[in-house]
Amino acid sequence: MSRIPAAVCVAATLLGAAESGAEPVNPFARPYAAAEATTRTETLTPAERPTLRGVIVAGADSIANLNGTLLAIGEEEAGYRLESVAEDRATFRFRDQPVTLLLEPPTDSAEQAP
Repeated sequence: MSRIPAAVCVAATLLGAAESGAEPVNPFARPYAAAEATTRTETLTPAERPTLRGVIVAGADSIANLNGTLLAIGEEEAGYRLESVAEDRATFRFRDQPVTLLLEPPTDSAEQAP
C-alpha cells in the first residue's frame, strides 16, 4: 500500500475546491456568525478605557481583541474603531482622536498573592 504525503492531499483538496467554485476558507474568519455579534449585550461605556487582550497580525485581515470582542480592521465597539494592528499594540479611533492601546504583559497570580 502506498502512502500519499499529506501536502499532496491538502493541495488536491484545495484545487478541487477552487475548481468547484467553492469559497476558500479564511483561517482568520470568526468562529461565530455575524448575527451573534450584533446581539451581544455586553458593551463598553465610552468613558472607560478598554483593554487590549490580544492581536493577530495578518495585514488587512488583522484582528484585535478589545475587552473580549474580536474586531477586524474597520469594525467598531463602543465608539472605538480599529485602524491598525501591530505585534504589541492596536490603534483605534475614538471621537476623531487616535488611541493606541498596548498589550499588557501577563501577570503571574503567584506573585500577587500575599
